[in-house]
Amino acid sequence: IAAGGLLALVVLGGHPQVAFYAGVALGLSSLTVLQSRWRGADWWTRLRIPATTAVVVLLGLGLAAPQLLPTLGMARSASRWTPSAEFLAIDTLPLEQLLTLLVPFAYFATDRFQSADEFVIYVGTGTLLLAAAGVVLRRDVWSRYFALLAIVGLALALGPLIPGYLEVVRRVPLLGAFRASARATLLTALGAAGLAALGLDAWRRALQSGDARRRVTALCWGWRAALGLALAGYIAIRLAGVPAWSEPLATRFPELYARFVGLFVAQVAVLELGRAGWLRPRPAQLLTIGLLLVDLVHPHRAAMWSHSSPAIAWTRNDIVRELQAEPGRQRVRSEGWLHRRGRDFEANAGLVDRLEILSHDTQLATDRYDDFSQALTDPVRHAPLLDLANVRYLVLNEHDSRLRNQPKHRPPRLLPGDERRYDLRGLLDGTIGRLTVVAEPEAGPISEDPLRLTLSPTGERLDLCLGCASTGAGTAGHATRVAADEDRAVLASATLTPRQSAREVRVRNRLPYPIAVRQLRLDEVDLYALGRRYHQLGPNLWENGEALPRAFLVEELLVVPEVERILPTLLRIDPRRTAVVETTPACQPSLRVGDPSAEDVALVDYSPTLVRLRLRSEGPAFLILADAHGKEWRARVDGRRAPIYNANLLFRGVCVPGGEHEVEFRYEPYAFRRGVVIALVAGLGAMATLVVGRWRRR
Repeated sequence: IAAGGLLALVVLGGHPQVAFYAGVALGLSSLTVLQSRWRGADWWTRLRIPATTAVVVLLGLGLAAPQLLPTLGMARSASRWTPSAEFLAIDTLPLEQLLTLLVPFAYFATDRFQSADEFVIYVGTGTLLLAAAGVVLRRDVWSRYFALLAIVGLALALGPLIPGYLEVVRRVPLLGAFRASARATLLTALGAAGLAALGLDAWRRALQSGDARRRVTALCWGWRAALGLALAGYIAIRLAGVPAWSEPLATRFPELYARFVGLFVAQVAVLELGRAGWLRPRPAQLLTIGLLLVDLVHPHRAAMWSHSSPAIAWTRNDIVRELQAEPGRQRVRSEGWLHRRGRDFEANAGLVDRLEILSHDTQLATDRYDDFSQALTDPVRHAPLLDLANVRYLVLNEHDSRLRNQPKHRPPRLLPGDERRYDLRGLLDGTIGRLTVVAEPEAGPISEDPLRLTLSPTGERLDLCLGCASTGAGTAGHATRVAADEDRAVLASATLTPRQSAREVRVRNRLPYPIAVRQLRLDEVDLYALGRRYHQLGPNLWENGEALPRAFLVEELLVVPEVERILPTLLRIDPRRTAVVETTPACQPSLRVGDPSAEDVALVDYSPTLVRLRLRSEGPAFLILADAHGKEWRARVDGRRAPIYNANLLFRGVCVPGGEHEVEFRYEPYAFRRGVVIALVAGLGAMATLVVGRWRRR
């Protein structure tokens, strides 16, 4: 029962990979004890060992079920559920890092140096000496167990270097879900520590009883041989320096190696003095443990922990203060250095500064999230995706010139039948008398297929159609070539009489080939220049002026059942007017927003498990909430259940009727409730076992 409770704490409070390795250690202990008691035992004794281990594991998992079941439910849609071999190979322990078993930080400040808490496998010089004593002097079940742990840990850490290993591991339950195999050296450290404890006890007993003299002698000669090699290496480094074939090594490697040799000499000397009788067993043991503690707290060993205040490392600079002062819930996408202190300080930027950073998402990343975020490779070409993700600020490397050298506009490319809408609110005041378009057809000679332009005022919207036949309701324009050397560029214009006020321009392509709209002018105003989206606020901070709000209404739905086609479709539509869904909502035929605006939707309450909004619409509308959708989210409109649709690949969409309404999104993980029931049953079962056992003993 105690072991099951401890396993539950490891699962609940630790890194999942560490919990998995704890389970591996538990399973290996059961196998080792079972092997040692197999001969001469009856079947009840043999079965009792794995049965006890199974009860421990089931009790631990049962007590942790309130967290495990919801996590496993989400994990099935995570990108790590079926990882690639390349993903599993990330952060494998390199062979050269085995040197850090003897000399910690041997590669400090070089290209070979990696994180100290995962790749430095130093367990202590004295620990290795005593672990050797545990192997030689203690030939029992526990010495075999700890030796097996050490070997398995190194094998798992180095395994991805073996050809074909990753393909096999991918099919092993749980083991195939974790990258960073170097973390398996945790088992090696645990095995070495256990062997060292056994070795110190066995050394004391051997000296007191006089038994195992041959093994003690062999062990001492092994220590002396190893010490001789270490001293020879020290002399070689002192005389000739670090050999070139071993570089790059830390500039302080000679000093670090001298420390290793010094500790080696001190540990062997204390053990030999105890063996010779010049030190009594108890003082010899205390001196040995004292040297282990000195090794543990030595400044080089503790270098992975910062000696400065965390506040110094996380000083909020002007960029962070700018982002924190902005009201609302706009997200930040960080492709550079938010703190300008290097990538080591970027990993937890969202956690420390409470900024909603898209590239440092703290939720379990799903396949859809990975597809969406990986598509954001260029903030200029993929700007609509940034808008949809509610990315108001973009952090780039200071030397990134993509936004700094951006042109006034990127010519939109319209396929046959495509259209694009431009919102003029806030860009233009007054009426419009003339509209001019410079288009570049991608096929067909202009002389044979002239570019016809039809301009139709519809309410406060101008419909600009390229290739449409003129009608009585519209104004026909004329087309001419721009210049002889640009025979594929065509200028088309149309005049509005009388002048027309407009809040939106819709451009449609009805030509049989794609076109690129190089210029779109309203009177003398360049629409593209006015609509420039990125504005520089700092050395590496840019503001996206066209980011969509966290929640908004759309008036049109486009049904795309094929998931792989959604992202390309999103790059071609106006996300402010149209949303992409995978199934047809019941409200699609009756959608009518009227004049949607950001003020139509207001966030009333926002938390990780509850989002409440208040909205207003002239007619039936489709609400988009730019938060990741999961199957355990539930929606209610005015208290009544409403279905949630996957909108724009990643987000949540709900149909709402016309008028004023309150919409609520609530996370209801039924797996959590089932987990609570399982945990209660497991806990009550454990308590009942204690009570029954105590009653039987009485």
